[in-house]
Amino acid sequence: MAELKHPDLVYDVGMSRGEDTEFYLKKGYRVVGFEADPLLVDHCRKRFAAALADGQLDIVAGVICPDPPASGTVAFYRSTNDQWGTARLEWAERNQQLGSSSSVIQLETVDFAGCLAKFGIPHYMKIDIEGADLVCAKMLLQFTERPDYLSIESTKTDFSALLGEFDLLSKLGYSRFAVVQQQTIDGRSYKGQSLTGNTVQHVFPRGASGPFGNEIAEPYLSPAEAIRDYERIFRMYRLFGDDSPLRRNIIGRQLYKTSSRLQKHLRVAIPGWYDTHAALH
Repeated sequence: MAELKHPDLVYDVGMSRGEDTEFYLKKGYRVVGFEADPLLVDHCRKRFAAALADGQLDIVAGVICPDPPASGTVAFYRSTNDQWGTARLEWAERNQQLGSSSSVIQLETVDFAGCLAKFGIPHYMKIDIEGADLVCAKMLLQFTERPDYLSIESTKTDFSALLGEFDLLSKLGYSRFAVVQQQTIDGRSYKGQSLTGNTVQHVFPRGASGPFGNEIAEPYLSPAEAIRDYERIFRMYRLFGDDSPLRRNIIGRQLYKTSSRLQKHLRVAIPGWYDTHAALH
């Protein structure tokens, strides 16, 4: 399949309230945003009405899933934490354990491969859709072009699954990887340039993914170096992560919340969560 890669296009897969879309638009990119939760879709349509009207933004509403049923709808677990909505029951159960309840709604599915064919291959693809990031990445196998940069929220519970993420990204042609601590993005200041050379100043809000491409602060590493970094991170996950003994009871969760407030004040995060950024060249 011959398709076109667009250097001025970004995909925001899991746009939530538009924390990242705002930054991409400021940078002068055209953006295709994907969001399942209808409440968040409505919020973003209102928030970015001007960008929608002038064609700088498209919003695709619905659930991205690996095997859409014939009915065209799937169960979606809308979380009381609006960044944790998911189509995966096990993730909803994890959210419940972490103190966030869910309600189930039926939503239309999205043909992500069809969207890639329709809108084109972006310069950068941010994927953060709570348990289905690799569904989008695998869709790229159907195409000859790849985004220059891609990021996913990496697994926190299964090191063999993490290795599977690197195997897939390497199969897609990505050769350099950065390990980005996401819990430190909140409040980080940015000063750079837009595609047209204008100065862009931005403060990343809570829930934002942060800079991308060659503007991230973290170094790009070889696959082996990045995996060694994750070996250290997974040791911390076993002690403090979502499935750790600390997080499995009410007292432990309260202690964790208290320590999290201190960590935020000190600008550290133990263990936090990480995105893997991948670069083609």
